[in-house]
Amino acid sequence: KYRDRYHVNQQNMAYKKELSLLKNDLEKKRLVVNGTEFLFNSFYKPMEILCGDAFIYRYLEDGKVFGVILDTMGKGLSASVTSVLSVAFMNHAVDKGLEHKDFDFKKTLDSFLEYVKKVLLEEEMLSGSFFLFDLNNLTCEYAHCGMPSVLVKKDNGSVSEVDSNNPPINKFTPEIKTACINLKDIDTILISTDGLVESYTRDQEVYLKSIVDDFKKSLFYNNFESLYSEKILSFSDDVTIFFLKKLKPNKVWEINREISTE
Repeated sequence: KYRDRYHVNQQNMAYKKELSLLKNDLEKKRLVVNGTEFLFNSFYKPMEILCGDAFIYRYLEDGKVFGVILDTMGKGLSASVTSVLSVAFMNHAVDKGLEHKDFDFKKTLDSFLEYVKKVLLEEEMLSGSFFLFDLNNLTCEYAHCGMPSVLVKKDNGSVSEVDSNNPPINKFTPEIKTACINLKDIDTILISTDGLVESYTRDQEVYLKSIVDDFKKSLFYNNFESLYSEKILSFSDDVTIFFLKKLKPNKVWEINREISTE
C-alpha cells in the first residue's frame, strides 16, 4: 500500500510538471488585429495522469500566434516523456525567439526535428500539428504531420479539409515540410488529435463521420462542444482541440444584434 501511494504521488508530481509546460497564452483572451476580432478556444482531456497528447499556444507579438499540438504513439509514461520533452523544447525556442526578436517558423521546426530524432525510439512515432498564424497578413503557415485533417470553414459556410502534408515523425524523418493557408475568407479553423475523431458515438459509429457536419453547424466553439458531447459516449483516447474563430466588424454587430433580440 505504501508503494502504491508512493507511485500515485510520483505520477501526480509528474502531471503537475507536465501541466506547467502546456502553456496557453490565449486562454480567455481575444485578439483584435486591424479591426478584426479573433477568438481562441482550446480543450484538453487526457485519459490517464500521464499521456501522449501535449500542446502549447504562444503569442509572439505583432499579431502572430504559434501553436503546437502533439500526439505521441502509445500511452502512459513513455509517450508522455516524449511529448513533455518536445513541448519543453518548443517553449524554449519561443522564449529565445521573443528575447532576440528573431523567431523563425521553419528554422524552429528544423531544430526541433534534429532534437526529437535523438529522443524517439526506433519503433516510436510522433504525430503533430505546428502552425503560425500571422493575423496582420491573414496567413497561416503550417506543418501537419500524420494528424486528422484540419477543418476550415469559409465565410460562405463551405467546409474544406486540409490533409497532413507530412507523415508522422520518426527517428529517420529527413525533413518537415511547410505549407500556407490564406485566412482572408476564413471564418473558423478546427485542429484536433485523433482521440476526437476516433471516438464512438451513441450510434456506434466513429465521430469522424459526424465531425464535418457538426463543425459546419457551429457558430462558436461552445456550439461545437455541445454537439460532440451529445453524440460521443466517452473518448477513446486523449483529446486535444484548438478552435479559431474570426469575426469581421459587421459580423460582430450582427451577432450582438441577434443576441440582444432573443
